[in-house]
Amino acid sequence: MRSILFLKHDYWVIRDSIRTAGKHDYSLNFQFVPEIEPCFDGPSGIRARGKDGSEFALFTFGGQGKWLARDGWVSECYRERTAAPGVSFAGKTDGNQELVTFLTPDSPKDRIRWIRETEAIGGRAFELGRDDYLDLIMIGNGGLVQTEAVNSNFEWSWVRFDHRNSKITEMVLLLGSRIDCQTKIRLESPQTHAWVVLKHPSNDECEVSADSVDDFSVRITGAKKIRFNGNEIGLPQVADHDASSVDLQLPFATEMTR
Repeated sequence: MRSILFLKHDYWVIRDSIRTAGKHDYSLNFQFVPEIEPCFDGPSGIRARGKDGSEFALFTFGGQGKWLARDGWVSECYRERTAAPGVSFAGKTDGNQELVTFLTPDSPKDRIRWIRETEAIGGRAFELGRDDYLDLIMIGNGGLVQTEAVNSNFEWSWVRFDHRNSKITEMVLLLGSRIDCQTKIRLESPQTHAWVVLKHPSNDECEVSADSVDDFSVRITGAKKIRFNGNEIGLPQVADHDASSVDLQLPFATEMTR
């Protein structure tokens, strides 16, 4: 089974889950067009360049596999085909297996400085670093996934941190109801949500969007203005010593649209 997280103008994360019993060989295949020139970057990575100068990279985690070159072809019209390079991430598995692949741009401006799997309880977690930010990607199966910085029960959790101050600037959350980021940001709902997006561009402002607004509990440290699905929420008055935190129980959607 395959699921894909596509972050527009950024990169892709591909999750391949293999459900089987016993010992098997597996091969995760990628086919390029003739103009692409792939090269190996260690046992888990591929870098590729097009004739137009565009560059991208593939990194796969899991399965103790390795990248292999293979001959392939593409067809641009009926009854014609052209030789083209391909690669396979191949290995052996005994029982179930999960492979996670990152497909990222690789130009000097957008180059990923590192991608690594990090410790997680209840699921898997990865860190992706560039010069100005760090992304945390957490993958689960509906239960709680715990890392040093974030706990979440969303099946996909993507959290971006600013390298300069460790501040969370964005989140994309899929299929879940709760995320807690070391008291900095907490979102919780009694129901499962297909998607939730958070943007926190400044210390004072935060915008949250979701597939519905039923009974959300929100806590965002330092926020003075919160917009939820385009509606600005009036924040409660708090004592000075607690002015950096907001606990907010959102009303039902019928009240939000007034």
